[in-house]
Amino acid sequence: MPSPVIRTLRELRTPPAAFALLVLIAGCVFSPKLPSGQLTCGAGGVCPGNQICSAQGRCCDPTDERAQCSRLIGADAGAPETSPSIDVDQPVALPTARRFVEGQAWLVGGQDGCTNAVPPASFERWCAFTRKQELWVVNATRGARGMIKCDGSDPDCLLMTSTLALGYEGIYEYTRPRFHGDMLLYYADPLHAPTRGEPFRGGVHAWMPGWVKPRKLTGPEGLRCYAHSETSVPVAFCSDRDPADGHLIVHAGLVGPEGGLPRLDRLEATFYGTLPPNGTRFFYSFGVGARPGPLMMAPVADIADRTKHVQLSPSVSWFSTSVEGSSLFALEPVGEGSGTLFSVDVSTGNRRGNLATGVQRADIMWDGFGKDVGVVAYENATSTVGDAKLILDIAEPAKAVALGRVGSVLVSPDRRYSYITKTFDLSRGEHDAIVVDNATSKTTCELQTEPRSLTPFHAFTPDSRFALWSDRITGGIFHEGWIAALPSCQKRRFSGNSSLYYPVPGGLLFVDEVGEAPRLLFESLEEGTAERIGPPRLVGYDVDRFAVLEPDARTVVFDVWVDDVLGLYIAELP
Repeated sequence: MPSPVIRTLRELRTPPAAFALLVLIAGCVFSPKLPSGQLTCGAGGVCPGNQICSAQGRCCDPTDERAQCSRLIGADAGAPETSPSIDVDQPVALPTARRFVEGQAWLVGGQDGCTNAVPPASFERWCAFTRKQELWVVNATRGARGMIKCDGSDPDCLLMTSTLALGYEGIYEYTRPRFHGDMLLYYADPLHAPTRGEPFRGGVHAWMPGWVKPRKLTGPEGLRCYAHSETSVPVAFCSDRDPADGHLIVHAGLVGPEGGLPRLDRLEATFYGTLPPNGTRFFYSFGVGARPGPLMMAPVADIADRTKHVQLSPSVSWFSTSVEGSSLFALEPVGEGSGTLFSVDVSTGNRRGNLATGVQRADIMWDGFGKDVGVVAYENATSTVGDAKLILDIAEPAKAVALGRVGSVLVSPDRRYSYITKTFDLSRGEHDAIVVDNATSKTTCELQTEPRSLTPFHAFTPDSRFALWSDRITGGIFHEGWIAALPSCQKRRFSGNSSLYYPVPGGLLFVDEVGEAPRLLFESLEEGTAERIGPPRLVGYDVDRFAVLEPDARTVVFDVWVDDVLGLYIAELP
């Protein structure tokens, strides 16, 4: 399957099945407040909202019509009405969580709702939120120290637009505002109402930390823009309509001080391109997939000078840069349905030696946290599985790990393990989950032998000592969350009804559904065991979306429903 661009929502790092899940779980969750009595009081009797700490050590609402607070305080205090799905004592409130933006604020996404390039373009992290048709960016680093006013008077909160394109994301998901690394791309001033079969036409804009205002990348009939998922420099490429004759054109390169991009060419055929995060070179082709075309490379600084464009291959059916951007991988067709996989050194622009032959598709491997960990070449591939060879070191492709006939692969940060799938329930899009040792190709842990799991966004923790997976999928997006210590394979269910989890150094963030109330929880992890260390800490309740601020991953930004209005909160993790 061709990879036309560095895709949105950090899709480059995610197998297609996982991306489909991620889009679902990033959706809205409308739910009531956490019922009284379901939360253990925090340090000093801290409780959320208007709840108070009872004599039994639980937070309760004194205005509750059912007098739960009085019942909890009394001698006959019992268990909460809704049994928790985490199978442990009630969570303890995290006292650092607090609101930092005045007024309504809806985080635009998950991890791509905030700047996330590693290393960052700025030492400050910014997040984007919406208020109806308004789009704002707010300095979350500054927000960790105090309240921020988003009324146009504070330089730490900037209005991007009051005419954001709404309603398109359900049809054309790419129109949702999001950060590509440290560059925010958003769509505004649409020329028509959202209509299936008619893509967005309007203005596409960009913003990065340090800019006092956004910059427009296209004309009034812009179609779509792209940037690398880890970019920290102002480079992008877009498709647009020529105002003179209405013909489609491609712009690419450095964003000008007043906006705009250098013109590359008229769009005479299907166009594919990719920009590495350092923004030095642009790789493109006017044909891939069933109609392969030449792979070209252009220096971004002189992209308008066609004499400096170099052909790297006469024909490619697929290509993409790695997450860190040091390598470009491409598949050169040889014969019917297969080809030769090769790589390009992005820093020099030189083509390296071939990595594998007889390849029908390839997947770039990343560790889940912004680092490259190789590439997988599939031979004898069908629509679901293939004979997988994991190339951990592209300098030594002969040492590739034979993983057998598998459907997908995810590699641990230390490259010791691979998470693989072998059997599938195609009607439900679910599969098994197995961890193998890359040194021996032998199974380390059978996480789930039946096809009832979904490909995770993160299969391993940052230290590679734990594997994570979903199980017993119910209701489309809800599932049991499980963790296994490696290499012992000791397993534990950490949530019986979760929709999302995100591992951070030394711990795990996850959304747990209690009845209809989604809670964002944090639990610590201890090396060598999957057992829980004390009760989890409640970060927030009625949480809709959250983003962990990288690279330290010790701060989380999230939005919460309070009195039917979304507010933006921030918390420091233990």
